[in-house]
Amino acid sequence: MSNLSDEVYMQLALNKAWEYQTLTLPNPSVGALVLKDGEILSIEAHKKANFPHAEVNALKTAYFKLTKDESILKLSSSQSIHEFLLSHHKGVFKDASIYVTLEPCNHYGKTPPCANLLNALGLKKVVIGTKDTNKIASGGMDTLQNIEVKTGILESKCLDLIKPFLTLKNTEKFTLFKLASRMDGSYKDGRVSNVYTHSFTHNQRSIAKSIIISGETLRKDKPSLDTRKADSFYKSTLPKIQILSTKPDTLNLTPYKDREIKVVDEVQKLDLVGFNVIEGGYHLLDTLKDRIDMLLVFIDPSFQTKSMSEYKHLNANFTILHSNLTDNNLITWLV
Repeated sequence: MSNLSDEVYMQLALNKAWEYQTLTLPNPSVGALVLKDGEILSIEAHKKANFPHAEVNALKTAYFKLTKDESILKLSSSQSIHEFLLSHHKGVFKDASIYVTLEPCNHYGKTPPCANLLNALGLKKVVIGTKDTNKIASGGMDTLQNIEVKTGILESKCLDLIKPFLTLKNTEKFTLFKLASRMDGSYKDGRVSNVYTHSFTHNQRSIAKSIIISGETLRKDKPSLDTRKADSFYKSTLPKIQILSTKPDTLNLTPYKDREIKVVDEVQKLDLVGFNVIEGGYHLLDTLKDRIDMLLVFIDPSFQTKSMSEYKHLNANFTILHSNLTDNNLITWLV
């Protein structure tokens, strides 16, 4: 493979990280790519808090590709992968480079410091998208004493990637509004999301503190609001349910009798501390647009104009942070 620019390699790492956006909270989303002799050995991401960081996942995959040693594939904890690589690498990462969207961590937390690992493996170059402003984890670049370090590659895009993490860290809340629609803006009369986006939504619910819907959605759609389609890696406890409704007496809460439920008649009464996901349509988006931190839109490439919403009052403008095509659905993150 011919050598590409640092920006191209960093964009590939960014794309991988966005596949796990919000699923890593309260940790940041991070992507990493390992390159040697012009060949991409791995492109990986951090996938869940308290599990291996992006660099560790990328080095694990790259090590296997270089050595064909299957024993590393059996390891899942960050500590075990760190220890294995330190004792078995035998210099295979010499002349290799790693691209990482965020400065490698420099402290012992739930996982060992990635900066120490990179230094010990003797990589040729570490290319970093943006510095880590978290005082606890920052300083990784200072540890990389004998490695060429390059920073600021696609820095603005790398900062966009960690907006959820920074928002949650700085304000103690991150509120995401999720909307699924067809190309014409309609979302009624039948399922809009596909297998991938359905699973992703349920993975998010597994990470979120609560899921927020309107009373109208509960009355008309009778959603399960569970995590049955979540990957086993994410599935844990069910999120709290919050319902915004001015007619609480009309709500049938029996299907959720074993869940923690909060019904409020005013937006101000919603508990938005922590990571919360709002699922709804245009009316709810209009009501809560000033309370959300990010908008996630799944767009199915179909048209069904007969089902277009009768709600015509929404007036909101957003900026696209990232967009990708997965399983024939366009996934777009906006602020």
